[in-house]
Amino acid sequence: MNWDQLGYLCRIYSSANEISDSEQNQLRSATHLNIYKQGQPQSQLATKLAKQLVDNPNPSQQKQLSTCYAKLPSIITSPSFDYKNKLGYLAVLFGIFIVISAIYQVFVIPAFIEILGTHNINLPHSLNQYAQYWYVAIVLLAMLFTIVCITILKLRDACNLASTEPFTGMFGVIIPKQIKQQYAILMAIFGFFEQDSKNKATLPEIMHLQSCQLHGLALGDEFAYLVEQKLRLLNDAAKKQINKLIYLFSAILVLVIYLFLQQAYKPIFIIGEIV
Repeated sequence: MNWDQLGYLCRIYSSANEISDSEQNQLRSATHLNIYKQGQPQSQLATKLAKQLVDNPNPSQQKQLSTCYAKLPSIITSPSFDYKNKLGYLAVLFGIFIVISAIYQVFVIPAFIEILGTHNINLPHSLNQYAQYWYVAIVLLAMLFTIVCITILKLRDACNLASTEPFTGMFGVIIPKQIKQQYAILMAIFGFFEQDSKNKATLPEIMHLQSCQLHGLALGDEFAYLVEQKLRLLNDAAKKQINKLIYLFSAILVLVIYLFLQQAYKPIFIIGEIV
């Protein structure tokens, strides 16, 4: 189930007084739902809300749910997580650095050792250290690059609302607490119509919706506005976190390349002095 399909179900149930139960069953069949299947990813959350709508035995509550959920497809649009160019550039640069470092380690350093050995000169201590631990920086950079990629995938799923629990598992630890809290608030808003969630309401956003419902304010509008606001905040926080990680990886990569070049030229200067 995707958000367009949920929106279609909402249109069916918002017209419940105009069409019979048999007509509803026919309209919500797979034949009709599949028309809205293309062009949007599946969402566990949309599936959950659709089940909540369809399985509700109270027609008036179904109508209320359909009114509140009907605006979600226009609100929940796939955010722009286009980091392919940046990641591609960094991956190519990192790959070139790995190849050059390996060539330098396997072929160049032994040649320098042989040349300097004929003059009874040892390699500089710093270059010796580099020769022993050159792979450490590459491994750490590879781990950081993996973290960047996984973070982008996790945050993209969260901002697309593709999953109800996108931050579970071992990779959830790489997501900042602030983003997890924002996502939890958003999920609490979506769970507003679940009885167990309402009875445990402690969040200001949930109490606000309860007050709106109590005093007769258009709940569908407030629900949609609140979802839109929280989703926008989540998207902004996610993009800031991704940009921080990309800048961090870029800075470390530049620093490692600089240190490599600094060590790589030392034997050349020594040989130049000998000659």
